[in-house]
Amino acid sequence: MQISNHHLTYCTNIHTGESWSDTFDEIKSNIPEIKSNVCPNQKMGIGLRLSNKAASELNTDKLNKFITWLQENNLYVFTANAFPFGCFHQSKVKENVHTPDWTTNERVAYTKKMAIILSQLLNIGNEQSISTSPLSYKHWHKTSEETENLKIKSAKNLLKLAFFLHELEQKTGRYIHLAIEPEPDGVIENNKEFITFYIKYLLPLAKKNQFIGEYVVRRHITLCYDICHYAVMYENHEKCIKDLIENNIKIGKIQISSALKIDFIHIQKSEIKTSLSKFVESTYLHQVVQLNIDNTYTHFKDLDVALQLKNEDSKEWRVHFHVPIFDVSFEAISSTQKDILEVLALNQKLRFCTHLEIETYTWDILPGSQKKPLITSIIQEIEWTKKVIIPLKND
Repeated sequence: MQISNHHLTYCTNIHTGESWSDTFDEIKSNIPEIKSNVCPNQKMGIGLRLSNKAASELNTDKLNKFITWLQENNLYVFTANAFPFGCFHQSKVKENVHTPDWTTNERVAYTKKMAIILSQLLNIGNEQSISTSPLSYKHWHKTSEETENLKIKSAKNLLKLAFFLHELEQKTGRYIHLAIEPEPDGVIENNKEFITFYIKYLLPLAKKNQFIGEYVVRRHITLCYDICHYAVMYENHEKCIKDLIENNIKIGKIQISSALKIDFIHIQKSEIKTSLSKFVESTYLHQVVQLNIDNTYTHFKDLDVALQLKNEDSKEWRVHFHVPIFDVSFEAISSTQKDILEVLALNQKLRFCTHLEIETYTWDILPGSQKKPLITSIIQEIEWTKKVIIPLKND
């Protein structure tokens, strides 16, 4: 939906289904009811997530049926999530969410398929975004030489994708940009690493290429600002956004998401461990960044690993677990909801991004006391976000 000059939706990676048939069934089962509650009298946007399998199955006939269904239900598609390539629910995902990474032809081909599909779907205006992985998983690359080679190869593949998007825009009139999503333990895990990669690897390669200039890269390669990820990394949002603006790097999409936050100074550690243990699960990575008493940071690959270690030096933890954005506490644990409020306020002030996508994909793995019916939860998140955005309209 359009609200205060933004497009707002939720990401359909919430829903199960890896084939196109199952994905479409999930969309049809959930979105009309959600729309009737959050925007019955206007068009509603969809944040489309398709696995590589679903994207490959979406032939012309199936695509036309989807377009007809969108039209009949007053829906449009302005953004897509092409980070997870394969299965994203009901199996062990963990670090495999980064497979295949940006060194591979498979990742390039999948992202091209997503762009072609997007370019044919109903939209408001001509701009669409696709979020993608932070190149690869950091712990797969053991030496600085391996990481350097990965960045060079990834940059080359991203340039191929940028030129493809440029040509697609010339043919279709659709402006589609790829938004790289920094994530804890990604090869790009914070704002500084993203800007460094952009300036040191992407732009120099583009300037050497007679077909892909700096303009094409800056137009078609952007950033996905996942607020949960930035909060876990203790990023200063105002500085991050200003650094991106000063370097003339577009923020293509904001993913509205919240992380777990744990205060070790004022809460009993035994109480914290009891509450946190309920969030240990086997599907997704839940990286932990610990703020130490001396204001240094310690990183843990997953929550279960962090809980096994003694934490006498802990001042605070941030955990990469996408929790409901409307909740601020979970027993002895709090959330980073304030980060959402800060980023949305900065966006209203600086007007750097119009694509807003709520991304809480953990409903089926939340502790029992936190679980609510899925549609009810999605509606509550959208309504909460609308209330945050609307008062800012005339600022």
